[in-house]
Amino acid sequence: MEENRLETAPPLVQVSICAVIAALDTQIAEIKQAMDNHIGNDPSLKQNRELLESIPGIAGVLSSMILGYFGDMSRFDSSKAVVAWAGLNPMLQESGLWKGKSRISKVGNAMIRKALYMPALTVMCYNPQ
Repeated sequence: MEENRLETAPPLVQVSICAVIAALDTQIAEIKQAMDNHIGNDPSLKQNRELLESIPGIAGVLSSMILGYFGDMSRFDSSKAVVAWAGLNPMLQESGLWKGKSRISKVGNAMIRKALYMPALTVMCYNPQ
């Protein structure tokens, strides 16, 4: 938002907006470093991150988000439970004689679906399988 304001702001205000952007960039870098340190210092989280990053399309930021939202992956009995928790499981839309399409249920965590959306599109473009 600040970068959008920078484009239309008067020159006098642009200096202030640049300072805010620099402060936000510094804080983002500090938070990313703290996340990496936390995951790196926990053997279980580190092993899960390495396993996640072995999947094409999943890298540092997404693997950290998945670990943050899912927590301890061993609490899920199967991959179907993980899919259902994220709200990505299919749900049949029908009523009486009317039969509709199957769509994702969206019952689970919306933030994890949001985090997985762009990486899924990227993988679909570059990996046809």
